[in-house]
Amino acid sequence: MLSCGVKFCGGCNPRYDRKAACEEIRRRLDGVLRFGFASEGERFDLLLYMAGCPSRCTDLSAYAAPGGTAVCWDADMVGDTAMELERLAERRRGEELGLGLEGDL
Repeated sequence: MLSCGVKFCGGCNPRYDRKAACEEIRRRLDGVLRFGFASEGERFDLLLYMAGCPSRCTDLSAYAAPGGTAVCWDADMVGDTAMELERLAERRRGEELGLGLEGDL
């Protein structure tokens, strides 16, 4: 199962319940991804960035996620963010299998 690191912003201007939104994303992807809190320098297949507002100002350069990053900055984005993670996971699995998938799936 692919891994997904979760990075929360610093919370200086949160406009929604990031924890509840993250739990909903995790629930929707149960059995698809293994989630854990992201730490600088730790490698995950994917990264989920839970930003508190549209400015998305956290520097993510220290977080390794070769499969890509999905960003949520509003409670209304939970469904789209879960779908984006699922799409990124599918592409990553294809890369690991050497299928050379390109473009949108």
